[in-house]
Amino acid sequence: MEAPGKAPRTRRRGLLAALCLLVGCASSSRFEKLPEPSSEPQAEIEDSGWSKEQKLLAVNGAMALAIAAYGFQFWDYGETNFQVVDEGWFGQNTSYGGADKLGHAYAAYLTGLGLASLYESWGYDRDHADLYGAISSMSAFTLIEVGDAFSKNGWSTEDVIVDAAGVLFAYWRRRVPAVGRLVDFRVEYIPTETLLNGDHSDIVTDYSGFKYLLAFKLDGIEKLRHTPLSWLEIHLGYYTRGFATGDQDYYDEKTRHLYAAVGINVSKLLSKAGYRRLGKVLEFYQAPYTYVPFDWELPQ
Repeated sequence: MEAPGKAPRTRRRGLLAALCLLVGCASSSRFEKLPEPSSEPQAEIEDSGWSKEQKLLAVNGAMALAIAAYGFQFWDYGETNFQVVDEGWFGQNTSYGGADKLGHAYAAYLTGLGLASLYESWGYDRDHADLYGAISSMSAFTLIEVGDAFSKNGWSTEDVIVDAAGVLFAYWRRRVPAVGRLVDFRVEYIPTETLLNGDHSDIVTDYSGFKYLLAFKLDGIEKLRHTPLSWLEIHLGYYTRGFATGDQDYYDEKTRHLYAAVGINVSKLLSKAGYRRLGKVLEFYQAPYTYVPFDWELPQ
């Protein structure tokens, strides 16, 4: 658990969000091959003479340098000796009720998928692209924790474990296509009053607006694929309210919730309507108000 008054890792999570935004876009090609633009700049890139191995090294080197440079500039890397912190998991007395842990897992998951897809587009076979994507993602997130260990944030073993879980799920999803057809790891986000009123400045740590869920798509079950049930999903999720910075004026108390839901497979709906790219995005983002939830508040 982080000590009271300890500054949240907002800048770190902001960088993770930017990284996921960049590499997550590539993950759509995990499901379909889209035509490459036939522009002159693309031809120049293709003729640059860089091998796929050089590109892989360049991307990983750039990520490492960016993390190090940003860490020394903004995260106080090198200011302390190596230290380990006990952040806890999903308890009521943790800093964010566990929402930060699921945020870590989701970021590592997106990064693993995105980088693997990128490597495959460079000419790596599927086996190597999947392996290198997982290694690259885990290496980047571990490097952040190593830097944190030499700052006031400290090394968080809990963060490393959930990072690994996200990376492994991304790897499993790519290795077993049936997994991707059956289950998605998604986030739902609606900005909170805390953020909209300026009492919290960082979207990525606006945890009271997030829900994290696994969506089990009935379309992924062969026997149901050609029935009306194929348009439905079963959700299992978790979220917290009132834990984030600035929430005190908007929530009476800190609460943690488990929920199940029956929802519409909006991704399939949009894909069938011809909006395939948007449909792919909704395999990672849960559209609000498209499901009926059954909610359980956990004891405080």
